[in-house]
Amino acid sequence: MGKGDDFEKVVENIYLLLSKKERINAEIRTKVKMVGDDGATHEIDVLYSFEHFGIFYQVGIECKNWRKKINVSELRNFDYKLKHIGGIMVYLFLQKVNFKMVLVRYQSIMELN
Repeated sequence: MGKGDDFEKVVENIYLLLSKKERINAEIRTKVKMVGDDGATHEIDVLYSFEHFGIFYQVGIECKNWRKKINVSELRNFDYKLKHIGGIMVYLFLQKVNFKMVLVRYQSIMELN
């Protein structure tokens, strides 16, 4: 298990606790492989899925445990991945910096349109 795996596990546990606290019947999976409409297999670090008032939501979370700043190409790569997978309503791009979790980017499907 590498340092990235440890960070993904922390994020997974946060979402497990969140779903329990909010009484949401959620599914939280890590290292989810999905085939996009481009024919490529893409991996989502943490996928948080739940239904609320009859609407199915998926939150894609990219976790980076890097010392250096995330560059814009990483954000574009993640955006590309999500656009080709489809069906992910919200995404978060998280970076662990000096023992703190930093939200690098948040976007919802409403902002994409």
